Amino acid sequence: MKKNICRKLLAIVLTVAALASHAQQRPFYVDRGGRRVEAENITANEQGDLRVELGDGAISTIRRNDYRFAFVPKPDRVAALEELFNRGDYGRFLDNVQPVFSQYRYLGWGGRLYYWKGEAELSREQPEAALSSFSTAESFAISEEERESIKMGKTKALLELRRDQEASEILAELKTADSPRIAAFSFAAKGRMLARQQRADEAILEFLKAVLLFEPQGELREIREDAKQRLLALLEERGDPAYDRIRQLD
Repeated sequence: MKKNICRKLLAIVLTVAALASHAQQRPFYVDRGGRRVEAENITANEQGDLRVELGDGAISTIRRNDYRFAFVPKPDRVAALEELFNRGDYGRFLDNVQPVFSQYRYLGWGGRLYYWKGEAELSREQPEAALSSFSTAESFAISEEERESIKMGKTKALLELRRDQEASEILAELKTADSPRIAAFSFAAKGRMLARQQRADEAILEFLKAVLLFEPQGELREIREDAKQRLLALLEERGDPAYDRIRQLD
């Protein structure tokens, strides 16, 4: 058990150290031993083998099983898709994501691209497709933050599909995350499950936690607002006098 914990801690430390180089905007890969190798350019084939240009004409081929992950600075094609996603142009995003994913999935962008894909599919009321996209995204995520976002997406898709038990299992995993965003999401997601199970009192309590314990800023704003609207619906249905007080909250 101690060895497993040590290995996990070492993997986290190595990943954080490697990802810190994102700011340097140089391609790199992390080998099986955790060593970061910077390069002039890195490309990947369909099998995930890397072609690494080290400079001065030196080129190396790294097989998929011989490295943990690779990263290249955000390519223009990824940036263009991100812009489509951020402005809610999900149709064009979904029409164009697959070839970009195929090109960059092994270069640090597969997890993010398919996370966006899953969120776009959820917005278009396609939870089955979204769940499949989030599952694929998990295979390519290169940071704990990405993995947490993907788990949140999977939970939302499972809730839409009324697969509450599977959603509960993911929420149990997320309990250890030291993140206000994850905590607020967990309260709100649990509230949705309880509301659907006609356990209104418990659902109200979970929604209240999401609304009252967190400030409406950044990524928390959307989570908190969704919980607030679901809370208001329950309070209105019951004719609860707390409705007006909650409605007036920012």
